[in-house]
Amino acid sequence: MSPNEERKGPAIPVSAEKVSEYLESWMLEEIKGRSSRYFDLGKFFFTVSTGVVLFFLTALKVIGFHPCSLSWIAVCVVSSVLGVVASILLVWPQNGKIGSEFDVLVEYNGVMKRYRSIMIFWTITTIIALFGGFGSLFKLNFWLFSCD
Repeated sequence: MSPNEERKGPAIPVSAEKVSEYLESWMLEEIKGRSSRYFDLGKFFFTVSTGVVLFFLTALKVIGFHPCSLSWIAVCVVSSVLGVVASILLVWPQNGKIGSEFDVLVEYNGVMKRYRSIMIFWTITTIIALFGGFGSLFKLNFWLFSCD
């Protein structure tokens, strides 16, 4: 049913207590499942980061190493290592302090902001690693990485 269509039938009354109860149960389930979800995501990020550098090193071995490839493969390796560090930070457990001033929503938003920042950082480092890997394979002349 689209929002513009008129609803037919009686409206189901929902009390504020029920809404509060449903939100509380949803929030508790979200907090419980958070660690396993980001642990799996961190394992995936770790695998991709190490796989990128191993793929390009293997491809260079097969194609043949050229001195121009050294600076590009260094970019690939360094940014992949940074991606591995980001994936480890994603799975690293966090300790929270629960007390009289504890607010679940503020804590949840802070943790989600941290995870989002780590995922953006990992994405940027992986794109740089791919760029460096392809630069090493195709012996690209680019800015500081000229091959004369």
